[in-house]
Amino acid sequence: MKKKLFALIAVLLVAFSLSACELVELASMIGKDTEETDSSDRDRKKRDKDDKTDSTDPQPDNNGPGDSQPVDKELCLLFGNTGEKLYFADSDGEIISVIDKPLNMDRLAGYDDDVIVYMTYEDANYAFYKCDTASGAADRIYTTSECYYFDYYKGHLYYTTFDYNSKMYHEYEVDTVTGTATDITGKYVATLNGYYILTDYTGRFSSARLTDNSQICYASKDGNIYSYDGNGLSLINAPANATLLYAYGNKALFMVYGEKQHATDMFVYDAAMDAYMIVTESLGSLTAAFENNAYYAESTLDNYGHETFEVKRFDLKTDSSYDCFEVTKQPGFTNYVNPLANMVAFKDAVFYQNAYEADGEIGWYAAVKNTSNDYVIKNIDAETTKVTYMDLGLVNSMSREVYCPNCGERTEAYYVEYFVLDDKWSANADKINSILKANADAVVSVADDDNYAPDPAECDIHGTYMGEYTTDYTVVSAGIIKDDYLTVDMDGYQYYGGAHGMPSTRHYLFDLRTGEEKQILDLFNGTEDDYRRLVAEKVKDSLINWPDDYPPFFITDPDELYEYVYKESFIGSWGVEWHDDHLLIEFPPYELGPFAAGFITVEVPYSEIDLNWN
Repeated sequence: MKKKLFALIAVLLVAFSLSACELVELASMIGKDTEETDSSDRDRKKRDKDDKTDSTDPQPDNNGPGDSQPVDKELCLLFGNTGEKLYFADSDGEIISVIDKPLNMDRLAGYDDDVIVYMTYEDANYAFYKCDTASGAADRIYTTSECYYFDYYKGHLYYTTFDYNSKMYHEYEVDTVTGTATDITGKYVATLNGYYILTDYTGRFSSARLTDNSQICYASKDGNIYSYDGNGLSLINAPANATLLYAYGNKALFMVYGEKQHATDMFVYDAAMDAYMIVTESLGSLTAAFENNAYYAESTLDNYGHETFEVKRFDLKTDSSYDCFEVTKQPGFTNYVNPLANMVAFKDAVFYQNAYEADGEIGWYAAVKNTSNDYVIKNIDAETTKVTYMDLGLVNSMSREVYCPNCGERTEAYYVEYFVLDDKWSANADKINSILKANADAVVSVADDDNYAPDPAECDIHGTYMGEYTTDYTVVSAGIIKDDYLTVDMDGYQYYGGAHGMPSTRHYLFDLRTGEEKQILDLFNGTEDDYRRLVAEKVKDSLINWPDDYPPFFITDPDELYEYVYKESFIGSWGVEWHDDHLLIEFPPYELGPFAAGFITVEVPYSEIDLNWN
């Protein structure tokens, strides 16, 4: 496996123009990544099962796609990446009304046909607002310094506080007209003190909602799950370390991670019978729910990065699954929209976001169930985001997978996007496109290394997150600056085992007049030493002028930081992002600061750097 890892680094050396000494630093950086940490999230990887904490500890989200227990709503709020508008649609998938999205709207608490209630952060407090769905006017109704769960139900805002040390809850009911808060802790949460309240995918909790709907509350303690119906707590017959996905009436959906990477069980629990059954052993995600119907997608190993998700419906009333419709990821939009992320169900319709064909827009679709129980997909003309760089061309992609010949498990996966410039922008478009395509080819071609033979001894980890290496590069933007130069920006993520992968970026600059790729020193009227001094001074200034007391740098003395950047920093890792009037110089994780700091950037206005654009 190590041979394969260094083969990939060698490809990146060619594709991304690294020097030999830079290659050594990259390899050591990857090794450092693997050795120095032991717990972190990883893109595409479900790793909660390896956390050192109880996987059933509360993890409030409160940013779910929709209200899982509607209260006599006639319209569905499309909430997510909705741009500057909020859309209301009916169950036929038709847009009924549109209002301006409040600028400070961060997280949805809930809504009805008249009011949207949402939360935002203000001055280290949780501030709740209500927005009139007719006028779009938004007014603050309540502020609190503590908040764990929150919910909007029948004209009232509910929020819960939680003390981790004592595991004590308090719940409050807020009148959204007067802003008056009443402590209602004794209604439910006092009984649940000492336990962790579990919430479903919406992240919302209120004892009023549960009481009115005869809903069962679920809680956890010491890895076990308990149900509470207002009369008492009962240990339920469920697998250990299960995570609650969705609850309605006497039924609930839970998931448990399996030993294999793509093996995640989703099961339905019946409180009346205190029994459960498996729904699927390859759950990708629960995507939406409405009353008895829960929608989910199964994970697949097919066509890495180009996934087509088959959305299925599970009927909690009949305990039956049905195939519904498919959604497909679109190259070029990977960093802007996930078709499953903001999906919301409403009566016989399911709404989701995806790219509209050919025009660079991201918008909403409706999958509407007809009388034959088939789902008809319709574009509902609710545009949210314009991906403007699609005006310059399009994005293609390629992927490759490697499977172990000994055990058959996937051990490597590659997904690379590349930009294709329309020839109307340059007579040298073919030359530019060939360079971008060649770099993409070089990355995925590592999978064709015939000298790599998996060690049979490694088969015990194949199929787990530690046994699958992944490489992803996606196009995030493209533009034309100074009239004659094309910029293309890409994000990358490589995982080679360990606590987390390594993010990366790649920024291209092409002269449209010649088709040649340009690097910063090709345009800089000075020496590499001059460039080092300029950047080192900018980094020093960034430290001195950091806006708070916690700058992200390893070195906290300005002069020492300057000397490090000037003399020792790995110049080949300094990404250069090109803009109309300035450069952004990027330093990857571990170069100047810890992994958690992400990319550290400094801005260099063109007025302060001598570049030859001719």
